[in-house]
Amino acid sequence: MNDLAFAHQVLSACGTGRILHVGCGMGTLVRQLLKQSADAIGVDVSSDAVAHCNRFMPGRFYVGSVLALPFPDGSFDTLVSTDCLEHLAPEDVARALVEMHRVCRRNLFLCVATRPDRNGHWHLTIEQREWWEDAAFTVGFRKHPHYYEITPYYALETEGNSITIPLEKVPADALTRYPLSALLEHRDLHMDMSRESGRRSDALMARYQLAANYIRDGDTVLDAACGMGYGSHLLALQSTATEVIGADLDPEGIAYASQSFAAKEGRLSFRIADAQRLDFLPDNSIDIFVSFETLEHVPHPQQLIAEAKRVLRPSGRFIVSVPNLWVDETGRDPNPHHLQIYDWGRLYEEISSSFLVEAAFAQTAGGGMKLSSHPRRMQPLVVTPKQDVPAEWWIVVAMKDPVQGSVVEYQETSLNLGGAPPNIAAFARDYANPWLVKGMVSIGWRCTNEELIERMAEKVLTNSPSKVDKGAALCVLAYRVLSSKSRLEPETISTLAEEIDCYVREGNGDHPQELRWIVSNLYVKGLLFNATGDRVKALEAFQCCANRDPLIYSPLLATKTVSACWQSGLISFYDQNLDAARTYWVKGIELTEKALHGDWREIYGTLEYPFTFGLKEAIEILDLAANCADAIHHTAIHGLTKGLPSKNTPVRRLNDIEQCLTQSESQLASLQSSPAGRLQRAIEEKAPPLRKYLRIAYLLSLILLPNSFTRLLEPLKKRFDRHSQSSSS
Repeated sequence: MNDLAFAHQVLSACGTGRILHVGCGMGTLVRQLLKQSADAIGVDVSSDAVAHCNRFMPGRFYVGSVLALPFPDGSFDTLVSTDCLEHLAPEDVARALVEMHRVCRRNLFLCVATRPDRNGHWHLTIEQREWWEDAAFTVGFRKHPHYYEITPYYALETEGNSITIPLEKVPADALTRYPLSALLEHRDLHMDMSRESGRRSDALMARYQLAANYIRDGDTVLDAACGMGYGSHLLALQSTATEVIGADLDPEGIAYASQSFAAKEGRLSFRIADAQRLDFLPDNSIDIFVSFETLEHVPHPQQLIAEAKRVLRPSGRFIVSVPNLWVDETGRDPNPHHLQIYDWGRLYEEISSSFLVEAAFAQTAGGGMKLSSHPRRMQPLVVTPKQDVPAEWWIVVAMKDPVQGSVVEYQETSLNLGGAPPNIAAFARDYANPWLVKGMVSIGWRCTNEELIERMAEKVLTNSPSKVDKGAALCVLAYRVLSSKSRLEPETISTLAEEIDCYVREGNGDHPQELRWIVSNLYVKGLLFNATGDRVKALEAFQCCANRDPLIYSPLLATKTVSACWQSGLISFYDQNLDAARTYWVKGIELTEKALHGDWREIYGTLEYPFTFGLKEAIEILDLAANCADAIHHTAIHGLTKGLPSKNTPVRRLNDIEQCLTQSESQLASLQSSPAGRLQRAIEEKAPPLRKYLRIAYLLSLILLPNSFTRLLEPLKKRFDRHSQSSSS
């Protein structure tokens, strides 16, 4: 990894404060950190290197050994050590870690080589990840909450010559009261997995990393049967949840969690409670209910599932795991604390009776009682009542049906509205069932299972009395047809277009939310006809879309009207009607100007808590206008004699990468439902190149693209890392 990418990684995980690079060499990492406006310092044993660095970054570099750092206790929030500790003898590594622990306030990033150097004598300590982690845990560090984001679970199987280990300090009071030796005495019953290395720890913590990916902005999260709280801590630090509550029956575990984790993260709290009886929580008060390795421990699993359904809000998620058939030759589970035996069929039946099963994963770790030779893998599955893939654990993500939530009072938690909501956030005002927004409508919030979304939309379209709800459902169904090659038939599209026309005729174009769905449905109608080659009807739909005033709803609706102008121009251009094409493109620029003169509160909400999506969509409008301007300029020179140049604007690149990720996710899920032999061949032949090329594309973006666009790519990189787990063997 280059220094720029590594600097971004450190800053993303560790946040603010002073940073010390131990073994800074020629100062390239410090320079990259300074370029990102971080307060970075370097220290190195080479006085020549330090003198050279201080010529270009005065006062930033010091001569010193990692065995005796020339700084007071707690001088730095984050320490980074690269290409340093492996050059020490094994007996000196512990001394160096103690010294770094002394100087560090919060975080330590270790990068060490695990193989001999080229000359065979520079690396004095050649050990693997577990050895280095155990050495760090012994002096008072633990795994950082971003550990499995930086090194994904599946990637631990195929590490190269160098490894990265993100760590954080255990709070001093917790370290005094709970030294590592004390934890190891009760390891078989309870253990803080952030202070343990190996496959068991990786498997447990990786589930929390998976769960964190499903948390929306502002969610309230419950980690039921949280044990010693390490997973609750990860959920709080790895998400934008407003509150994370860890609950467990064990008073000692809760005492440990409170002292070890709650003080470090104000959004995190712990309490003693039974996962089967959460009397302290009102109905419909939780957005994410996580409970790993719990159902097999309780006498009445259905009672826990019912309690989860009670406390979850509509569109809330229930995320659970169970061991898969952990039985010995007698057919019994040898763990005396396991009261239930689960296989996939039982888990699916129990969860699906109360929830919509959104996603499923088969996890293996190796080294245990079952599948001991299998690698670390968390394989996404096609959700079906039966599974035939090998698994040590099953993981299920399920959603409380939002369609049934119309009787539950809506609570807005993801957007800080600061008074009367703008139209783009007036869900409670405009929808008969506002819970549909999080469950079915908004990308990034809604259910990730497209088949479930379609079933929701069909129910709403059939049963809802609300024009707004029906418009949303119709649009969802239209895009589902558009994304399905097998359903892009003229008859299907004609029927769907008739429903859209009926909705447009009966809709109230002066009602902000109804207008939103009129415009959106007209736009997707144009895309549908375009996909089947009916250019006349496509042009008509795009024109109707472009003639609507998006400002009645929000300037952001101009993403559809301006795009409709762009599409109309393209159709006219390739029909050799240059005057019409240029007229549409000019209109696209005019609509952009009008949109950006609209009410900016309908774009960003409030300046105190701006919406994260609004300004990105405003950029997309400008991007579309730039396409129109480029086309006008191009045709002024070339007329119809030369095709339009392909566009490679930031939004277009982002959309292309997201489409590639979506396609790869779908392909891998399809492959993983195949028989075992075909699956193995397919992964070996197709998945590694895909992983390689997408990662190269991301790394190039770090080097070549502006920082703002790199930050836009970060969520896509997380998605890629998450779904690439399935392709690792």
